[in-house]
Amino acid sequence: KQKRDKKIDLDNGPEDKVEASRSLVLLLATLAATVTYQAGLSPPGGVWPEDDDQGRTHHIPGNPVLHDMHSKRYKAFYHCNTAAFVASVVVIIIVQSRQLSAVGRAALKTAMILDLFSLMGAYVAGSCREKVTTIYVAALAVAVFVYSIAKVVAFTAQGRQTMP
Repeated sequence: KQKRDKKIDLDNGPEDKVEASRSLVLLLATLAATVTYQAGLSPPGGVWPEDDDQGRTHHIPGNPVLHDMHSKRYKAFYHCNTAAFVASVVVIIIVQSRQLSAVGRAALKTAMILDLFSLMGAYVAGSCREKVTTIYVAALAVAVFVYSIAKVVAFTAQGRQTMP
C-alpha cells in the first residue's frame, strides 16, 4: 500500500492571521518599549561621572553629558524617546484587547505611526554629532520611511485590485 502524505492545514482562516498579526505587533511594541526605556536610563553620550579627588569636574554627576554639551539635541532626544515609550505602551495595551472597534483600529494605527516617528527622531537626535551627519541621517531615515510607506501603499493597492 502506498502511504499518502497528508497536508496538515494550519491556517484556520482570518482568525489565525489576526492572531499572528497581533503577536507580531505586540513583539515589536515590546521591543520598542524596552529600547526606549533603556535609552532613557542610559542616554546617548552617557552621564557625568562622580567628581575626582580634586573636584575638577564642573558638571553634576549623573546628569546626561548630551544635556550639558548639546542642550537642544538632548531635549529633542528626550521628547522623542518619551513619546516613543508612551506610544509603545499604548500599542501594547490596545493590542491586548481581543475586539477592536473602528476607533480602536484607528488609535492603534496612530500610536504605531507616532511610535515609528518618535523612534526615528530619538535616533537622529541621539546619534549625530555634527550638522552634516545629522542632516544625512535624517534624510536617510526619511528615505527609508517613504520607501516603507510606498511599499505598503503598493501592497494595499495590489490587494484591492485582486479582491472581487
